Amino acid sequence: MRLCTTLRTTARAAASCAVTAIALTALSAPSAVADTGPPHGGGHGGGHDGGHDGGIVEIQTHADKCFDVAGISAEDRAPIIQFGCDEEVHQRFKIRRLPDGSVAIQTFSGKCLDILHGSPDDGAPLVQFRCHLNPNQRFRFAPASRGRVEIRTLAGKCLDVRGGSLDDGTPIVQFRCHGGANQRFHLASEPWSGM
Repeated sequence: MRLCTTLRTTARAAASCAVTAIALTALSAPSAVADTGPPHGGGHGGGHDGGHDGGIVEIQTHADKCFDVAGISAEDRAPIIQFGCDEEVHQRFKIRRLPDGSVAIQTFSGKCLDILHGSPDDGAPLVQFRCHLNPNQRFRFAPASRGRVEIRTLAGKCLDVRGGSLDDGTPIVQFRCHGGANQRFHLASEPWSGM
């Protein structure tokens, strides 16, 4: 039994390293991004995005919790919060590398993580919204310490667990990058089937 646990742990660590490596390769691509239209309107449809398939991950916070689509909602504008990791589909995210080197992050419902209304402001909430791949749905991973990453928005800010809270239900927001633990995330992968 102990050998099985060790093998699962080793496989999980190897898979996690592979996903982190894929995510970090996005850093070496050019950084220019064309504005493809207004946020939340008139953009691309939810079909083919021209990106490259990536891995499926849990995005773990400094509080050992996971990004979570609040209420397991499939609706546009559902907030992304931190919540205890439960390995359920609403805490799994598909990383899609895009030709410009940025990534889109898709939820279980096929929607994309999105800075609400394309706001450049500190405290702007992270939500899910139909994928249009405008700049407010494009992110970059930057290496941080201990195998973690900062998830940077194209407004030059970082995703942030609001106020550094350890509580379930705390919103994930955009905030100026300051290098705090609440802006460093671990991309944990599992050999999950489908999404």
